[in-house]
Amino acid sequence: AVILLTSNYPHISYDDGITWQTWTNGFSYSYVNGIAINSYNDIFIHNFGTVFRSTDDGITFETVASNHNLENQGIAVNDHLGVFVADASGDPSGGIYRSLDNGITWQKVKNLSALSIMVAKDQSLYAGVSFGGYLRGIINSNDDGATWEEISSGLDLEKSIFSFHQDKIGYIYAGAY
Repeated sequence: AVILLTSNYPHISYDDGITWQTWTNGFSYSYVNGIAINSYNDIFIHNFGTVFRSTDDGITFETVASNHNLENQGIAVNDHLGVFVADASGDPSGGIYRSLDNGITWQKVKNLSALSIMVAKDQSLYAGVSFGGYLRGIINSNDDGATWEEISSGLDLEKSIFSFHQDKIGYIYAGAY
């Protein structure tokens, strides 16, 4: 299946994009901020403070986290049932939230405005964050988000980091605007 995320409900194609159908399956909003699929093929979709999970290839979804004060910006999964959500709503709600049990329980692991998040191939985490006001940067965690380190010291970031990508070699790219 091919999934297309739009501002008017996600769409799904089962024939490589020849035909498309609206894919709602339990979503409570039409706008989707992001999608992540773990190594067990569980699909996580988030929008407007809600994280949905499907364990049946997207046939049905259930709500696994809901806080409508959050401004979800990014979602990422690791290889061992970890789910991470970046929230940009600012203090005190904003931050990075994690679940280490496939979305059953959640805890806040970093208190700042987080704009994006990525799990690298080595399972380390990278997040684009705002330290308040116009201070922007990148933080990194090597222990499932238990501790974080700023790694953008010395960079003059005038723009916010909204996306990350890692290539086959292992280089990590950050997209800003």
